[in-house]
Amino acid sequence: MSSPYHSGERQLQRAAGLDGEAAHVAQIIQPRLSSTGAKLFLSLVETIVVAGLDDRRRCWVTACTGRPGFVRTTSDQLHIVGGLRDVDSLAALGPGDPVGTLAIDMARRRRFRVNGTIQSSDCDGITIAVREAYANCPKYIDTTTRIEPLPPPEQVTSYRQSVLTVSDVSLLDACRTFFIGSVHPNRGADASHRGGEPGFVQTDNNSQLRFSDYAGNAMFNTLGNLSLNPTVGLLFIGPGGDRLQITGTATIHFHEPSAKSPEGRTILVQIDESQRWTLVAVMK
Repeated sequence: MSSPYHSGERQLQRAAGLDGEAAHVAQIIQPRLSSTGAKLFLSLVETIVVAGLDDRRRCWVTACTGRPGFVRTTSDQLHIVGGLRDVDSLAALGPGDPVGTLAIDMARRRRFRVNGTIQSSDCDGITIAVREAYANCPKYIDTTTRIEPLPPPEQVTSYRQSVLTVSDVSLLDACRTFFIGSVHPNRGADASHRGGEPGFVQTDNNSQLRFSDYAGNAMFNTLGNLSLNPTVGLLFIGPGGDRLQITGTATIHFHEPSAKSPEGRTILVQIDESQRWTLVAVMK
C-alpha cells in the first residue's frame, strides 16, 4: 500500500524521529466518509472551518456556522448549506478547486477533517468531493473558546489591510485558539487547529507573527505542506465574535528546544493581507 503522506510530510516525520508513529497513525485516513460515527458527528456540528486558495493563489481560512444539520454528507460528498458570504476571501471557490475542512466542537473537544475538491458552489451551498477523511485527537482544544456565527451583513463591518492594527495585536495576544490553512501543489488543501495559552502567538512587528509548533499527531500535515508551498492562511476568533483572517508566507525555523518551544520548531508568518470582521452596534 502506498503511503498517504507526501514528501514534505515524510521529511519532517523523519527529522522528528516520528516516522514509525506516523505510519501507524496513517491507518485512520480514509478515502471516503464510511464511518457512521463520523457522519453523525458532522450532522450535529455547528462549526466547520474551510481553507482554500483565492484567485491570486493565496491561502485563506474561514469558518462556516449553522444549526445542526447544516453540514450534510454522503460517503463521497460533504455539503455545507449556505456556503460562504459574497465578501469572504474564498467566495470565488469553484468546481475543481482544492479545499480542506475541519469540523470542530470546542465544547466537547472533538474535531474531524475532510479534504477534497469543490464539486459545486452556488446559492444552496458548497459540495465537496471527498478525497480523505479522518478524526483528530482533542489535544489543545480550548473549551472556553466560542465560535459565534457572523451576524447579518448590516451588523458587521470589515476592512482589509497589509499590516496589523493595535486592536489586531490585542486579539492575537489574548487568543487561545486559531486555525491554519495550507495547500500542497498536488495533494490539495488542509485546515488545522492550533491551541495554547494566551501569548503563544507573538507579533514581531505589525507585519509578522510567529508561533511554536507543539507535539501533535505525528502526521505533520500543515508543516509538510508549508515546507513545499509556503502560502498560509490563518483565522483568529476574538471575543464578541470578532474574526481576523490573515494570508501570508510561512517559514519554518528549526532551533534548540526551549520551554516556550519544546519541539524546537517555530513558524514565522510574513503577512500579505488581513481582513478583520467586527460586530457594530445596531440602533433599536
